[in-house]
Amino acid sequence: MQDGHDRHSKSTGSVHGKRRATRPKAARLHREKSIAGTEKMGCGASSRPSTEKQSRKPRPKRENRTDEICGYLDYHKPLPSRNVRLFVCSTFGDLESERNTLIERVYPRIRSFCRERGYEFQAVDLNFGLSKEDLDDDPALSTRLETIKKCQHQSIGPNVLILLSEKYGLRALPRCLAEEDYQKITHHVTDADDGLFLSLWYKKDNNSKPGVYLLQDYTNLFPASDEVDDQVQKIQRRQKQYTIEQRLRSIISSAKAKDESLCHLLLSVTELEVQCALQCSDPCKECIWCQRSIEVGYQPKSKHVPVANLSKYVEKNEENDLLENLKKNVLHGNISPHNALKYYVKWNNEFGIDPSKVTSHKDHVDSLCWNVEDKLIDLITSAISENKHFFKNNNDELFYEVHHHMNICKSYCQTFVGRDEVLKNIQGYFATSKRSPLVIHGPPGSGKTAIASMVTKMLRTWIPGDLDAVVVVRFVGTSPNSKTLRGLLHSVVCQINQAYGNKRYVLQDLNYLIQRLPRTLSQASEERPLVIILDSIDDAKTFRTSRRLSWLPIRLPHHVKVILTVSVEDKSRSLAELQDYLTDSSCFIGIPRLTEGEISELTRRLLVASNRTLKAQQWSILLTACGRSPYPLFATLATHQSSKWKSYTKFQEAWLGFTVKELVQSVFEKLEDTFGKCLVSHVLGYITVSRYGLSENELEDIMSCDDEVLNDLYEDCFPPVRRIPSLLWLRIREKLSVYFTERTIDNVVVTSWSHSQLKEFSALRYFVDDDKRKMLHSNIADYFLGAWSNGVKKPFVTCKMEFGKNDRLVAAQPLMLNDDTYNMRKLNELPYHLLQSDRLGTLKVKVLCNYDWLIAKLKATSYSQLQEDFKMALQKYPDDENITVVAETLSLSRDALQIHPHHLASQLVGRITKTAGLEELLKRARAPDITSLTPFLPFLSPPGCQLVHSMAGHTSTITSMDITQDGRYIATASVDESIHIWAVKDGVLLKSVDWIGKGIRRVNYANGDKLLVISYSNSLKFINAITLVTEYVLNIRGLHGKAPSFAIGGKGKKTAFLVRPGKLVIVDVAKGNTLSEIRDTALQRTCEDTKISARGDMVAYFNPNYKKKSIKVTSVHTVKPVLKSIKINPDDKSDYHRPGHKDTIVSDVAVTSSRYVIVICRNFNDVSIYDGHSLRLIRRIRNHSEHLYGKTSVHRIVYDDHNLAFPVQDAVAVWDLAGSDGKWYGLQHPTDVTGVASVDMKRFVTIATDHVVRIWDVSKDEEESMFIRNDWDSHVLMSKCFPRHGESTDDDRSVVNDDSMEVVTTSDVYIGSDIINEKTQYTFDVCQLLSDAHDIFYTDYSLYPSERIKCVVQQIEEIPGCTTYVLVKSKNNNQYSITILDLSTLTPVRQSVMYRSRHCDRETFDTAQIVTVNDKIAVVILQNTLVLVDFVDSLVLRTLNGKVTSDRIVLVNNREKIAAIEESREVIKLYNIETDEPIILRGYEKKCRVSRICASDDGMGIILVSQLESSVGVFHVWDVTSFSLMHVLQCDVDEQCCLRLLIGEMVLSRDSRYLCHAYKAEFIMVWDLENGDVVHRLQAKEKWRRVKTYVTTGTDRILVAYDNGTVMLWNISEANVIHMLNGHTISPTILKISSDGQRALSMTSCGYHDSERLLVLWNLQEGYKIGDFRMDYVPNLSYRKETVHLLCNGHLIVLPTATIGSPVTLRAQSKTLHRFEVPTEWPALYQQKGEHLVLDFSQAFANEEDPGSETAKNESETRSEEIKDGGEE
Repeated sequence: MQDGHDRHSKSTGSVHGKRRATRPKAARLHREKSIAGTEKMGCGASSRPSTEKQSRKPRPKRENRTDEICGYLDYHKPLPSRNVRLFVCSTFGDLESERNTLIERVYPRIRSFCRERGYEFQAVDLNFGLSKEDLDDDPALSTRLETIKKCQHQSIGPNVLILLSEKYGLRALPRCLAEEDYQKITHHVTDADDGLFLSLWYKKDNNSKPGVYLLQDYTNLFPASDEVDDQVQKIQRRQKQYTIEQRLRSIISSAKAKDESLCHLLLSVTELEVQCALQCSDPCKECIWCQRSIEVGYQPKSKHVPVANLSKYVEKNEENDLLENLKKNVLHGNISPHNALKYYVKWNNEFGIDPSKVTSHKDHVDSLCWNVEDKLIDLITSAISENKHFFKNNNDELFYEVHHHMNICKSYCQTFVGRDEVLKNIQGYFATSKRSPLVIHGPPGSGKTAIASMVTKMLRTWIPGDLDAVVVVRFVGTSPNSKTLRGLLHSVVCQINQAYGNKRYVLQDLNYLIQRLPRTLSQASEERPLVIILDSIDDAKTFRTSRRLSWLPIRLPHHVKVILTVSVEDKSRSLAELQDYLTDSSCFIGIPRLTEGEISELTRRLLVASNRTLKAQQWSILLTACGRSPYPLFATLATHQSSKWKSYTKFQEAWLGFTVKELVQSVFEKLEDTFGKCLVSHVLGYITVSRYGLSENELEDIMSCDDEVLNDLYEDCFPPVRRIPSLLWLRIREKLSVYFTERTIDNVVVTSWSHSQLKEFSALRYFVDDDKRKMLHSNIADYFLGAWSNGVKKPFVTCKMEFGKNDRLVAAQPLMLNDDTYNMRKLNELPYHLLQSDRLGTLKVKVLCNYDWLIAKLKATSYSQLQEDFKMALQKYPDDENITVVAETLSLSRDALQIHPHHLASQLVGRITKTAGLEELLKRARAPDITSLTPFLPFLSPPGCQLVHSMAGHTSTITSMDITQDGRYIATASVDESIHIWAVKDGVLLKSVDWIGKGIRRVNYANGDKLLVISYSNSLKFINAITLVTEYVLNIRGLHGKAPSFAIGGKGKKTAFLVRPGKLVIVDVAKGNTLSEIRDTALQRTCEDTKISARGDMVAYFNPNYKKKSIKVTSVHTVKPVLKSIKINPDDKSDYHRPGHKDTIVSDVAVTSSRYVIVICRNFNDVSIYDGHSLRLIRRIRNHSEHLYGKTSVHRIVYDDHNLAFPVQDAVAVWDLAGSDGKWYGLQHPTDVTGVASVDMKRFVTIATDHVVRIWDVSKDEEESMFIRNDWDSHVLMSKCFPRHGESTDDDRSVVNDDSMEVVTTSDVYIGSDIINEKTQYTFDVCQLLSDAHDIFYTDYSLYPSERIKCVVQQIEEIPGCTTYVLVKSKNNNQYSITILDLSTLTPVRQSVMYRSRHCDRETFDTAQIVTVNDKIAVVILQNTLVLVDFVDSLVLRTLNGKVTSDRIVLVNNREKIAAIEESREVIKLYNIETDEPIILRGYEKKCRVSRICASDDGMGIILVSQLESSVGVFHVWDVTSFSLMHVLQCDVDEQCCLRLLIGEMVLSRDSRYLCHAYKAEFIMVWDLENGDVVHRLQAKEKWRRVKTYVTTGTDRILVAYDNGTVMLWNISEANVIHMLNGHTISPTILKISSDGQRALSMTSCGYHDSERLLVLWNLQEGYKIGDFRMDYVPNLSYRKETVHLLCNGHLIVLPTATIGSPVTLRAQSKTLHRFEVPTEWPALYQQKGEHLVLDFSQAFANEEDPGSETAKNESETRSEEIKDGGEE
């Protein structure tokens, strides 16, 4: 045994103990432990026998883990535990100080140590919290021994801590005597009175097998009296009890003295616990023994100091001998010397043993605590290391889920009886070829789970042949993953994939899972069939949403069987929905009631399992009760209750009730009588309100913070440690063993109700008052919040009104237990309990609006699970603005967060504009743990916009969609040959069907939305809209492989109008037969392109391929339908005739419910409304805005009697057919819209070319919307250009007078600085007009006129030498401006509107490019002309002579010269900024054309390189200072043939020494311009990598992006890779380098739905990713090199936006990274001189007014010096 400290420290006081108290924890955990004074003891060890079961069938050899994944129940083995349960075995009173100190100091640290490693620690001290009287009344020996066995079974590492001193412990009177022992005692009893007394108090229980004699309960013999005080009665009862026990003990002792075999009857409780503890598999590794020895020496007595009671600590006589025997003969031979610790303590006559008053005693306790902690850590660490090999697998989560359900299955199979008829019917299902699921249904408690378990066990014997079947079983609702449909499907799909060897990664997105499930099931084969068993599917939460059964395939693939169980309840419609879904009645099997034989057999088995039986009369009572409720649940509970009956139990006490509710309530009443209603109601209440159950640690901690319970328990005492005694819960658990079940949730073993009905009955009994339920939820929430952990003392008030504070020693609840382990219990439980307790404020502050919580939840679980928390909160608080904003922000950020959770910070900052109440969230998001690129202002799609859902599911173009009449569901068809059904309200995919057929064109609901009609290649398919099973197919000839045109009409949409060659066929969709045909010659030619629409019995169609243009209209309600025509051929001089137009294009036709025919003409953007009977033109709405509608190909419209909606490029137009509200358009999309659908014109569904289905709500406040509202009347001037003085515009606007239907043309005249409207004579101030445009740049969203102006940033340019400002070219609707933007505030300093003359059309400024020369002057490329402008004072300085190409100009020679390619591309022009005349550079033949030029990117170099179009392998190198040709670089002849595959541009190093370009996209060719030689070829080792883009980073480095997304930094001079940067999945399209070359920016495309849209900032010095940012879809905005900039040495990223109309800045931010602030320089040059200026370019083109003028002639005569081949010409 090891001494806690040596003999010297024992006599002088433990100095060593004091040092240990100050030792750091890290040193304690990792030090080499050496303790002096070791006493050698014997050691005994044993090992558990291992057994292996043999399989009944031959099967492939696999690991045990794989066997369980495949569903082999016979190979199901217990998992290694993740629990450390330590039973504290000690005597009661003498070691109280040591036990309390261990509870306060050691156990919490061990618990934290274990939790950090993914394990749970629990110390079970059953003596804690009990008084001596409680222990004497009922020592609960059976509970103690069972607890020890449970600790040994469930724990790894140490499981028993033995604390002994000089006391033997309580020698309790045996409560149970074996029949053999009783007979021996009576044999040795000589006194007849003693024998009678013994028989009076020990009665035989014949119901026990074998029979036993039980000590009778004293309380029944001493009934309470109202006439005597309760305290007096208690004393009297205890005295009588003591007298009885003493006489019984005397009788047994006398017998024991005569018969040594009876010695075990009067052993102490402590020794019995030790003996049980030593029966573990390896006491050397699982037991720790601490022995305290008291040294009693002579100490002088003081007259005034009482002498402590030594007998309390030291035994005498017989007990002392028994104690010595326990130490020497029991412990010494079994406990390892390394785990045996010995301590010596000196007796103090004054205080006895008191660490609070004696220093040496305190040192002893300190030493004990440190040594016990070290020993526990050693043993636990060793046990964890042995289990590491098992838990290292990546699929542990899936394996735990499978193992959990197999555990349930195995437990139910152990007591299964009967049900032969049901099993026979299920076996018949496997013998048939049915491809539908099988449903087993019955009332709650009827045994559905047991049947599902037995089927799992027996089905391998039912499947013919030796087939290696895969069995997947789930008991829905018993684990977190099976609580939701998403988690259920994810685990099922993952298990199937793993069982069949498919390593495909499975996303946790529900839409993906629903779509993936049928393909996953199709992996089954004849050799390896698949069986899926889902028990209680009505327990899944999402089963009760709009999805219902959409996820369940109604027609299973071959070799797949699915069994479902569902409850039959009055309040549940699950069975009814299944019956509607599965129309075959043979697919349903009902569970009958138990027969009398089955009841008898079940109860018999349960009693035999518990070693019990019943008397005949008791059997009769049990069977009678079960006969009235003949279901397994009642039989199980009733049998458990009757097993407690003794053979002498009175008939009146043997009552069970006749329903489960009556039985359960009677059991609860008995518990309340035994333990008190307060304790029972709270214990059962906490388990009832828990989400998935509570562990014993959690329950004890929560109860220890419940002062209502503690006051009830400690009514007469004040405990030193205010916690709940563990023994109380264990005894309650023992009495309700069959009512509870243990499950592993989040790697923690939790206790929950074994059946949902038990949970329901508990709630009915204890939650009559809703406040009680909320209080329990609140207490659990406080626990997971850690409100009373980490030493925080909880105040309390006792029943006697005494106030105090105590540390409840509750476990801390951090979000992360260590660097790799998250606190999953907190993440899953806390939101639920805060929500249920109505603590909205705490819910927002601590959870839903807390950044640390959000990022932890994302990393630990998934995006979908985080969204479920918000859905749960919004169901209760739908109007809470903060929760709604964060929830919608997460929804909009879905793509980014599913890639990686660290995007959360940038997404929150980039989207949230309403910051009230979210300040702390955004503040924390700006300082994330992982560096993130966060924007200075929000610019991404904000929450609260009209976009409600964005759903991606199709893999190719969506060709058509239709919406049900109630607007709840939509069907979409795609080129990928699939049909998807979506829920409009929830925005989720309900079901899908693949392989419809090639060339899908259109899909429509029909027959009361019960059918889907799909047109594809030469066919029309009719499928069931609910089951997606094909009803029939119509094959159509003469369409040349194209899809037919059709429309759905008739009453209830039961008629299909099908276009066939030469005729219109009317089909009954319900039966598929033809009703009638209408022949029409207009359908003879290529009728598959016919536009057709129907409503009711009216149909209208138009064949654009027919020579005679007319729209045919007919009504089919008559016997002989007559075709009527609306002529639209220009030759007929119809209303559609326009001069100068040869033909008219009809985009679509529509028939309204009011029997109107609507015709849309694409050429003229007209909508015409005709009367369907008379074909009279009622109204025409015209629009001449070509930039909105002129190029749109409309092929799908939606309409009602008042409104018409149709796609318009990337938006949706809605026209009011009545003319009262005019027209508006909005719903901005990233790509072109191809279809729109709506029922009420408030909620729209759109499809676009990016394969995404979007749902919009236009009833939302437009101030929160991103979308543009175009007011056609008030802001018509905003679309005008600024004419010259006195000129009128050529841009007339046509509108329709609502009253007269006349077309009115307005013309505006501009005079001076005012604009006058000739019709209204209203005057508009130009400055005020510009002021409206200026507001677009302010960041205050209240000033942003989103409904008036659409601003697009076209170009951003750096201002040389200035890090605070950039130059921005933007377009506000149709006016363009140049703005100096302050980057520190993102506000404009100066804005100049570019004036448009009649020589400068709209496209001139749209394509104009700007290059800044210095901090005042810029070059504008306008109509192939270089114009120097002063952007500070808004002046056009001069126009440089000659025309140049607009593709590329460069600055050289310290930015003093401009190089450009002449318009004819024959020469290069070199301009000096101070002069107008260029220098001509030509070093080649005149017929050669220059393709491109390049120079150093900073404009400071003197080298210019050009490349020819005809000889792309030839480069000319120029010296711009001497205008001389330095080198002509030419590739090898063999290489020239492939050089046309060159990509990108030439790039020069910043010192102009190296020229780099890509060759065949395979490598970078490097030229040394000093000698003109190729020096290196930079090629990646993986030759398959293709070069995409590249840029130089300094004098000798180049950054290259490859097609696989890899970015490499090369050393040009040494031709080696410096860093390989991995952060993209696709190739970046933009690379930018900071001015100091230390940082780089890479960016991928942002214009497509399936693109990466990622922006990454790199550290080039150390080669790592600093941060990244995920962009939104960017409509109508192309990110080019000119628009994205990396400024301030790489600390600031500037890029344009499509939402706020202004550039935005991104900065790298984190907790540890210093926040970069933009320099606040404010040069006098940029001080505001006026808010708005006009940059007039009229004079720049004055020489073009008269082609014959002198100025124009002079332009053709060059006065520049021309250099050819290095010489002057």
